[in-house]
Amino acid sequence: MTEQESDAGAPLARTRPHRWFAWVWVVPIVAGAIVLWLGARSFVMQGPDITISFRNAEGLVERQSAIRHRGVVVGRVEELELAPDLRRVIVHARMTRAAKAALQETAAAERPPLPEWRFDPPSEETRDAVWRRAGPLRNPNDLAALVSDPYPLAKATALSALDRRESRGGHLRSDCPVTDPALDGIHVVVGPDGTARREEWR
Repeated sequence: MTEQESDAGAPLARTRPHRWFAWVWVVPIVAGAIVLWLGARSFVMQGPDITISFRNAEGLVERQSAIRHRGVVVGRVEELELAPDLRRVIVHARMTRAAKAALQETAAAERPPLPEWRFDPPSEETRDAVWRRAGPLRNPNDLAALVSDPYPLAKATALSALDRRESRGGHLRSDCPVTDPALDGIHVVVGPDGTARREEWR
């Protein structure tokens, strides 16, 4: 065997050009970008930390319970601890940036004045009429007579009771001794004009 044949029969090494980017890094890079974006968004939306004192912390869970205002989340409970006197619970909460402006509002220097109108106490005649005509046992004739009472609350009570043709709770109407399921969640509201209307509160 000659030297030339030996060189021709030896295995030859081939090199591949180096690739600057490997697709295997796509997933970690995308995941890292998402984490960075979420962190930046959380930092931008973060508002001030506040401390609230409650009598008890029933229903509150650290890092889970949301603080809502008009149905919108404006903060979250971060930590719960007992006050030094063990009589109250200190709640540490982190508010959102949207709530920051409201928290920085200063209270009025003086208490706002009371409205010009107010109810005077009922007279003895009204107190007696309400007890006799709109007490636990009621009938439509007594309720109708109470509507003419000059005291606004007595009149509103009579109008509301007349509209509810049923017996419910501690009140029994002699002409309607059973509870009407159709009135579950229904409240009678008396308007300024003295008319009664029904509203559903669920």
